[in-house]
Amino acid sequence: MKKSTSIKLSKILFLLVILLVSSNLIYAQKTSKNNKIYEIWVEPMNQSEAIKGYLYSANSTSIKIIDNKVLDTTNLITIESKNIDVIKWRRKGSVKKDLSYGLIGGVLIGIIVGLTADLGFSENNSGEDNLAEGVARGPFIIGTTFAYGALGGGLGAVIGTIKKKANIKGDAENYTKELDRLKGICIK
Repeated sequence: MKKSTSIKLSKILFLLVILLVSSNLIYAQKTSKNNKIYEIWVEPMNQSEAIKGYLYSANSTSIKIIDNKVLDTTNLITIESKNIDVIKWRRKGSVKKDLSYGLIGGVLIGIIVGLTADLGFSENNSGEDNLAEGVARGPFIIGTTFAYGALGGGLGAVIGTIKKKANIKGDAENYTKELDRLKGICIK
């Protein structure tokens, strides 16, 4: 009787140790904020070339941009709101991410189409010309996978290049309306 009790206690103790160790992993909170970096293009009112970089900060009168090459805060570019025509932005790496999503989706659709397509001869000979008639299943699946994968990847890349836009037109009121969105994409 004593042996069975000690086995039960050792099992309970073992389960409690696992629970204590895993509870820290399950209920742990992230301590650092993962900042998302956005690429930004600012078109000035004087119709000169757009200023490219990363939005560092935005306040009620101006924005500060870090150079595209180096995330160095010593050389911030400050642009007053009255000198801003249009601000465009997109998340850094969005083209690659959307391209990969499109590629994966296209490949999956291509596999499904390849597996479900009717490759045999039609029983009723209705005169319809079946494009894939007589083609082996394997090469057909590979072909549809590549075709749909290329289409999906291209579509994903195009979607990834879309930039969000804020028309300021040098107006302080327009800038104030967009200020909350701009603060949401700042690095700082």
